[in-house]
Amino acid sequence: MAVQTDYNERHAPAFEGMLANAEWLKNVISREVANEDIGFGKVAVQAAGEDTITFPDDAITADPATFVGITVRDQSTAPEGPNVYQEGATAGVLTKGVIWVTAGASVDQGDAVYFTAAGVLTNSSSGNTQIVGATWDSSAGSGDLARLRLG
Repeated sequence: MAVQTDYNERHAPAFEGMLANAEWLKNVISREVANEDIGFGKVAVQAAGEDTITFPDDAITADPATFVGITVRDQSTAPEGPNVYQEGATAGVLTKGVIWVTAGASVDQGDAVYFTAAGVLTNSSSGNTQIVGATWDSSAGSGDLARLRLG
């Protein structure tokens, strides 16, 4: 059995899909993942079936503009998919509140939030779908973690 001998000085401040605070904890809904795995802190849109979600680039999406919420991190997922909800799993989806996500562009606190056809979260309106009532709750560079506030 291996013994850990190296330790990080500090824990990571956040992870994708981690709730930033508990102010809106009652606004996490359950939805079935329709056809392929979806990561934590990712855009969830309405899939073809009732009470199902998918990632925006999936072929079965009924309407890519039908935003449901952002997937919430779940520490109890299976080890083979530690950072995803697997197909057929029940996912937690935040509909209102503050959650950590990866910014797909440099964003500033207060900017409007959009997602691309590939599900990338950004502040650019060019050809993207706006998440109505959502703003960036912190500033971050492209590829960095940022807080996103859902209306």
